[in-house]
Amino acid sequence: MKAIYEDVSHDKNNTIKVYEYLKPSFETPLHFHPEFELVYIIKGRGIRYVGDNLSNFKEGDLVLLAPNISHCWMDAADYSGECHSIVMQWVPDVLHDLAEFSEFENLFEQARRGISYTGTFSNRVFPLLESVLQSNGIARLQKFIDLLSQLQAEEKYTLLKSGLLANKTNLKSLNRLNIVYEFVKRNYASKIYLQDVADAIHLSKEAFAVFFKRHTQKTFFVYLNEFRIARACSLLKDSDTSITQVCFNCGFESLPYFHRQFKRLKGRSPLQYKKQFQ
Repeated sequence: MKAIYEDVSHDKNNTIKVYEYLKPSFETPLHFHPEFELVYIIKGRGIRYVGDNLSNFKEGDLVLLAPNISHCWMDAADYSGECHSIVMQWVPDVLHDLAEFSEFENLFEQARRGISYTGTFSNRVFPLLESVLQSNGIARLQKFIDLLSQLQAEEKYTLLKSGLLANKTNLKSLNRLNIVYEFVKRNYASKIYLQDVADAIHLSKEAFAVFFKRHTQKTFFVYLNEFRIARACSLLKDSDTSITQVCFNCGFESLPYFHRQFKRLKGRSPLQYKKQFQ
């Protein structure tokens, strides 16, 4: 699967583009574009990539991204429902040069790392997102400004990417990263050797290790463990699969090692994590 530079089409009658994404899966590969983007998940769950960050997403998640951050959403392996979201995009130069938008400077600056909102706040702004979607012209712009004001005022949020990775990764590197991500998605339940992944993007094992660390600020096996733990979290939350079976289904060969990695990344044991969702 090739990474794409997304050429976002714009409505000549609306500065703010808003649409509903409703498909059997989140199928857009890792990509970037020069527009800001706000995404609200109505239905779906899985793993989200924002720059060098990998994390779970679920219904009710809201993410604001600055231009040129590489990103994509991927369905959980055990999720079979429809994928539904509201997506809002706008070109910064159109609005951000206006003096009135200076009050949102901090919001736009933090969006360079990707801002994630969850819980009661994202659910509270959902009706406003819908009203932006259903309006046009000046009415849409007014509701959009109201939405930015609420995002700016909210104090509970998470910054996603580390800030060490440049927002815009060149297309050739994105293509390679996409191949690596797809390789892991297909093979995470099995033993993965570094040489196998390096061969997939036609690099030596040593060159691949340097390439991956440079573009993600982490080693490949740290990323692989994060991916496997993210998959394990989905299974622990949404199925009756035993912790031992989750361990081996997600590619871990040792139950003690699985427990150590899970606690390191999630701050609690798999059993504690599972209990909080029962």
